[in-house]
Parts: sequence; C-alpha cells; structure tokens
Amino acid sequence: MLKILIIVDYYLPGYKGGGPIRTIANLVDWLGDEFNFYILTRDHDLGNENPYSTIQPNTWTQNSNAQIYYASSDKLALSGLQTVLNSVDFDVLYVNSFFSSLSVKIAYLRWRRLIADQPFMIAPRGEFYAGALNIKPLKKQLYLFITKRLRWYRNVKWVASTPEETATLKAIFPNATDIHIAPNLTAKTLPPLPEEIAPKEDKTRIVFFSRISPKKNLDGALRLLHEVDQPLEFDIYGTLEDSGYWQTCQHLMATLPAHISATYKGALQPEDVTATLANYHLMLFPTHGENFGHVIWEALYAGVPVLISDQTPWHDIEQAGVGWEVALDDRAGYVERINHLIRMDDAEFTKLSRRAHTYAIQVAHDEAVLQANRRLFLNIMNG
Repeated sequence: MLKILIIVDYYLPGYKGGGPIRTIANLVDWLGDEFNFYILTRDHDLGNENPYSTIQPNTWTQNSNAQIYYASSDKLALSGLQTVLNSVDFDVLYVNSFFSSLSVKIAYLRWRRLIADQPFMIAPRGEFYAGALNIKPLKKQLYLFITKRLRWYRNVKWVASTPEETATLKAIFPNATDIHIAPNLTAKTLPPLPEEIAPKEDKTRIVFFSRISPKKNLDGALRLLHEVDQPLEFDIYGTLEDSGYWQTCQHLMATLPAHISATYKGALQPEDVTATLANYHLMLFPTHGENFGHVIWEALYAGVPVLISDQTPWHDIEQAGVGWEVALDDRAGYVERINHLIRMDDAEFTKLSRRAHTYAIQVAHDEAVLQANRRLFLNIMNG
C-alpha cells in the first residue's frame, strides 16, 4: 500500500480547527483504508505552546486511519526534522502549505538532498491568491525570489483545489507543468442538524466564523456593518491569532452604531459547530482568499445562507439560491444584501435555509471530488 507522509502545522483527530486541519482530516477519513497515511505535526495547538494533553509526543502513534508524530519544538529544528523524516520509508511527501515554517524547512532539506528524493507534493491552500500574498508581501516576495534562483521547487507535484487556484499557481511558477486538481473533501460523517430553523421574528442574527486574522477580513466585515441602518446582532467565533489585529477589530466593534451589537464568543468546539451556526440567519465572510472555505460549507450545511467575497471557489451560490458573492471592494453590494436579508420574512428565509442545507449535502456527496483525490495518489502508484 502506498505510504504517504503528510506535513501539516497543526493536527488533532476529531478537532476540525482551521481549513488545513480539516482538509487533511477529511482526506484521511475518506482514503485511510486505501493508503497508508503518516502525519507529522506539532505537539501543540495554534497560539498555545503547551502540548496537547491527549497525545504521546515524539513517537509514531496509530490514531484512526493514520500514524501520527506529534513533534516537540526541538524535533522541528532542521536536524531533528531530518531525523524524523528519515525514520519513515515514505513513497510520497505531501506538504500542506507553501509559506509555513515547516514547509520551508522541508523544501530546504530536500534541496540539500538530506531526505529521500521521493515524489514531492505541495498544496498551497490558497496562499497564492492576491489577497493572501498581500499579507506580509515583502517577506513572501523575497522568499520566492531567493528560492526560485536556487531552484528549491524543482520537480514538484503541485496540488490545487480548483482551476482558479491553478491560475494563481501558474502566475507564481509559470513553468510549473505537474499540477493536479483535487477539490477539498468535506466531512465523511455528517453531523446531526437541529430540527428547528432559527425564526427571524426578532432581531436578525449574523455570524462570523473563522480564524481572527487579517486574511479572513473580520475588520472588513465590521466596517461594512457601520453602514447598515437596520438593527442586527453580530457574533464572532474563532481563535485569536494576531493581538494587534484583534485590537483593531475591538475598536471597530466598540464604535458600531447603537442599533448593531457585536460580541466575541470565543472558539467553537467541533461538536458544537452545526448546532451553534443554526441559530443564525447569515454568515458574513468577506475573506481575502480561500482555496475552499470549510466554514462556508459548514454554514450552508447548518442551513445558514452566506454572504462571501469573490475570492473563494463558491461562485455558484447565487445561482443555487443559497447566498451571495460580492466583490471585495463593493461595499454597497454587501450592505444592500444585508438589508435584503433583514427585510426577508420567515417564510422566505425558511426556503432559503432549506436550500442551503440541501446544497451542502450535494457538495458532500460529490463522487467526482473523491475520485479526484484518489487519483492524486493512484497516478503516482501507477507511475
């Protein structure tokens, strides 16, 4: 059976966390019976230096459909990382990021021929979208300039989630030819859905559910709400990644008009996501860039229509009648659709909510997506 070594910054089975975690967790759930997955990750969560209490660090441990190595910080230095990588006789090295520090170290070790020269896959996960590249742009451009000159990324098998992401990849690496499109998989086991749809008789409730970081554009969402002249409640869920950025968001929350309330609710536990989201009437998510956007699917599955930017692959949501896609710079377009939702009566909203849930199930059951991910590895196995 093909042995696939996956490098991902943070990973804990059962914890759905950010998009990269969910992407790998879903991949392992769906294909773990067909391929041998080995996962190398950190021994702690994002923003918390304390190791997970439920893991055994610095050893390969069987967990669900994968062998997992939770590495302490010393094991993720170059020499320690080299030792760990060379302890696995892998057939494929799959890196779930391009710019993360772990990914950079892997690319360096491979360039120096200090690890096995097996097929090398990189999934940038939306990092080459313009909105993502504009976050710390000088650092990223310098890294790209140096590594291109040194040919760190020769003979790479690139993994894109959509044709659109392929275009962003080609804009950075014009000579890249070995590009595979494998759309992100959703959860294999769908969570239960509350029977009741949240009524709109009282104040409209809008949710933001994502990491609190510049890329996710919470500050942009709050600036939009300053222009809404109807009462609403805006709740924010997500892990805090950048204290300076969060202070900016807090200031925007404090200066909202009196008819709009904004409350930070903390991070959601995986088992609470669907039931919590089902209490809202809209997810506002003007993100700067997503190669998939698991939170978008989770909102739709919970029966919550979405109002998102045009920097995601969810371009058919208006045609499907489950939400709205608006250009990042079209502030009036966002405000118009928020006001439209506020004016919507319960009967119309109930239809919208049910369409959203049905649409999400169709996405989850798309056999073509599963086959594309399976082919990603079968092509290597078959030469």
